[in-house]
Amino acid sequence: MKTGIIFDLDGTLWDATEQMLPAWNQVLARYSNRTPMTLAEIRSYMGKTVEEIAAAALPNVPEEMRVAVFNQCCIEELPWLKEHPGTVYPDVPQVLRQLAGQYPLYIVSNCQDGYIQSFLEVSGLEDCFADFTCSGMTGLGKGSNIRLMVEKHRLEQAVYLGDTQGDYQACQKARIPFIHAAYGMGAVDQPVHRILHFSELPASVAKKQTSNRGLLFLLFKPLWFFALAQNQKSVIALFLQTVEELAHLLRAAKDAGIQSLLPQLVGFQHGLCALLLIAQNGN
Repeated sequence: MKTGIIFDLDGTLWDATEQMLPAWNQVLARYSNRTPMTLAEIRSYMGKTVEEIAAAALPNVPEEMRVAVFNQCCIEELPWLKEHPGTVYPDVPQVLRQLAGQYPLYIVSNCQDGYIQSFLEVSGLEDCFADFTCSGMTGLGKGSNIRLMVEKHRLEQAVYLGDTQGDYQACQKARIPFIHAAYGMGAVDQPVHRILHFSELPASVAKKQTSNRGLLFLLFKPLWFFALAQNQKSVIALFLQTVEELAHLLRAAKDAGIQSLLPQLVGFQHGLCALLLIAQNGN
């Protein structure tokens, strides 16, 4: 089963806001009369699209003009970041290299084209990632880009690590599990699984992988004991195969909770009972 891990960038893998701030303020001084941006302000914009940042930072400037100003910020920050790289969060390189040996890794961000490439170049982590995309490359929002990544690489299971409410909402749209990077710059107002340090990620991903399977074993516990009681390898193998198929069904479900899936699960349960009886009689 192909399982992938998809990462946000700012506030998840690194923090480049302090390094970006001088470049942005130079552009703003050149094209606007607003006060210089503060570090707290620029951090509040991380994870947003250029259009969203422009609307928040220059609300009284016509849309086309303010978007042009922040497009220029994005252009000028790239060479600046190559000379003044952001700060990669603790343990990110080591954990990414560990995870890359087990899963394909991806980056999906709301940044401009060239920003992810700059991160990969200055961090030396290019070899850890199988692919990346962003709104600047596709013109799409993060939820759509996550879904595109899942479909492009035919991921049967995926999880996204991000630090903001927008990341959580993108995962809801893309219909994949979300892990909150609570050490980052943002907050999430839903009760979600979170990690306080990047080193906690491998265990969290493993837990996400097994949670659906554990739920299904609980639902079908009586049948499991029936299979064991028969002490027949073919019956037990059939049970395990069916549970795996049910786990795939649960993962593939859209935003539905277990309540809406119960009719399908009950149908599978009845079918499994019949198959197990056939297997028993055949042995």
